[in-house]
Amino acid sequence: MLIGEQIISESTCHEQEIEAINKWLASQVRPRDVAKAELEMIRSFEEMCLMIQKEGNVVAKNMTVMEFYTMISLVKKKKI
Repeated sequence: MLIGEQIISESTCHEQEIEAINKWLASQVRPRDVAKAELEMIRSFEEMCLMIQKEGNVVAKNMTVMEFYTMISLVKKKKI
């Protein structure tokens, strides 16, 4: 809300408040949690790629995002 107010009203400056909020938010995330979530996301992506390649006979990593998720949807529905 502070950013929006700052954009709308050029005379209002909330940079210090915004920076304080950003620092607080960053302090709430532990690097270990981020690394664990990132590893799980990578693992899930690799599993989906293997599933798509097995079912659709295509190289999943060369697909666009739209193609990737469409293919996942089709595989789940067993249309491929």
